[in-house]
Amino acid sequence: MQSDDDVLASLVKYGSDLSKPHFLEYYFYFPDWLRATHAKIALEECGLTIVRESSNAHGENVLVLAALSLVPQRQAVIELSQKLESLATKFSGECGGWETAIVRSVNA
Repeated sequence: MQSDDDVLASLVKYGSDLSKPHFLEYYFYFPDWLRATHAKIALEECGLTIVRESSNAHGENVLVLAALSLVPQRQAVIELSQKLESLATKFSGECGGWETAIVRSVNA
């Protein structure tokens, strides 16, 4: 998993305007649907929208993709990532990091 600083540096490298809102998508992995369901409630309480959820055929290894719109300032992203990693751990899961599309300035 790339660090927040690495992702932000990649965004700058490829011309993203970090002064504009970006749609950040965070990946979470939980051992079962029960823990994932509790985590989804907590994620929504943190302002994220659940975009997708899926699991294997046995209902294990649940992926939850949650997103929010945010101006990706370094400190805000780091604080959010720390909060979300803690939330995932609380429900026996893990945060697999985040990604976003390049957002160019109007003049680019």
